[in-house]
Amino acid sequence: MHYLECLSLLNYLLDKLHAGQRQQVAVGTLTEVMTALLSVNKKLSKAFEDDPMLENQIQDIMGSLNTIKSTQGLVFLTDNMKEILVDGINDLKGSICLDAYHYFQIHDFEPTEQVIPLMRTVVEVALEKGVNEFYV
Repeated sequence: MHYLECLSLLNYLLDKLHAGQRQQVAVGTLTEVMTALLSVNKKLSKAFEDDPMLENQIQDIMGSLNTIKSTQGLVFLTDNMKEILVDGINDLKGSICLDAYHYFQIHDFEPTEQVIPLMRTVVEVALEKGVNEFYV
């Protein structure tokens, strides 16, 4: 279920960054974003062996966060900074959805009110990316 926990955290980060909105994001928010991203990194550490791209995506986002935080005098993220972070998180989310899709083809999950929307996202992303293979 670690995939679903990571997807929930990434959805939370997108909300914190006001993805899809014109609302400004304070630089102080980035500490919380980094903490949540480190949690995702820890939960996915075993998956890095099978999909090293996940680790690279997380490191790219962390590098962007560190660069932004080191910029002196910055109070709010620029539109470009915000877009880069949101795009990176969405790309990571897409990769996790694909891994989750393959994982849940052979593992069961409990269909609760919290899990069903996440599983819908997993299947939607898998279909968008053209995954049509099934494990038997």
